[in-house]
Amino acid sequence: MNVLLWILQWALAAFLLLSFLSMPYLLRRGAARNNVTAALMACLGLACGIALVLPWWTGEAKVLTPVAASLIALTSLWDGLTNRMPPGDAAYLVLVTVMGIAIALGRFHAFGEWQGSFLSWAVVAVGTGLLVLCLLASPAGPTKARWVQAAAGICGILGGALGMLQP
Repeated sequence: MNVLLWILQWALAAFLLLSFLSMPYLLRRGAARNNVTAALMACLGLACGIALVLPWWTGEAKVLTPVAASLIALTSLWDGLTNRMPPGDAAYLVLVTVMGIAIALGRFHAFGEWQGSFLSWAVVAVGTGLLVLCLLASPAGPTKARWVQAAAGICGILGGALGMLQP
């Protein structure tokens, strides 16, 4: 499990670094809707990408890794819910969101006594599935149904994670 989490962490950090490095090109091309927001999001992605790998690698402030992964997943979800985008971009957001959720759950697991019953993991999987379907519907634009679906997915993930904690 630890090897899989390391692979996911390095891959997601590489995705975020590439996003940061491509931002000047996107700004020059006029692809960003708001230049300041796009630059801030790129810097947030770079900071989270560093926080995905460095704290867990050095053993110092290890809690930053799952927090950064959670922030990446939530930011990707927000981007997918608030913007129209082509299917390729939506698929990328799905990948980043699912990787962020997996890293966050796996690394938070290391901090406490988690039982991880089948039902808890099933609820997390269903919640993640709802988020994936919600993000893949992004060409339709933001709708109330997508927001409700996203809220249900987040509740499923949080409920499953809470169910894994040992009383």
